[in-house]
Parts: sequence; C-alpha cells; structure tokens
Amino acid sequence: MDVGVKKRLRKMSENRDFKLFVDDTREIPKGWMGARTVSDTLRFLHMFSPIAEISLDHDILFPQHGIDRYTMYAAENYTGVAYYIARMPEELRPKIIRIHSSNSGAAMTMCEIMGLNFDTTYKLYDPKNYE
Repeated sequence: MDVGVKKRLRKMSENRDFKLFVDDTREIPKGWMGARTVSDTLRFLHMFSPIAEISLDHDILFPQHGIDRYTMYAAENYTGVAYYIARMPEELRPKIIRIHSSNSGAAMTMCEIMGLNFDTTYKLYDPKNYE
C-alpha cells in the first residue's frame, strides 16, 4: 500500500466514517474503500476497527479461469469474514453491516454466523443504495 492510501485510510478511520465494500467483482462505490480478497478484508478490519460500515458479498468468482457454477460454490467465499466479525469484541465491530450478495441462501448463513437479522441486513446489490 502506498503512503497516500495509508494516510487516506488513517484519516477515514479516525473520523469514524470508514466504509468498506467487500466484493471481488463489483465496482467499488464512491466514498467507500474496497477489499477484493478475504485477506485484504481481515487486514482492514484489524487495522481500522471500529469502522462505520461494511457491505459484504459472499461468492468469490473466478470467471477468468472458466470455473463453472458447481465449482464456484465449492470455491473460496467471504464466510471467513463473517466469522471474524462474529468473534470481534462488540465495541470493535462495524457499526453498520450489510450483505449484498446475489446468493441469498449464503447471505442468510452469514447473518446467522454474525447473529444478525436477515431481513434488515440483507439487500440484493443495487448501486443506488451506495450513493
């Protein structure tokens, strides 16, 4: 990470307006920091918690490798992030948690892992919800 990005991240974190968009393929919304991998997400959470908001995807796709849908569901996903958040002390958890995955069944599982209400946490991704 270059020095400019680190300074920007630190400033956002100190102001408590740090928003993290976790998704491997969708465009990162304006005003949000993006994490494309599980490792990057855990690094952000470790370094900058508590953050104001996090929006989580579930499935990590590898279309450039020609992986089919069956293989996709057996591949890596962001469930580990949900477990990490669930184990965080309450005062360090993101203040707002959203799940925006197209995989609603997996989103429900992530809500269960974190002890969150599916009806208020899950919303199918729509860029208008991030303006």
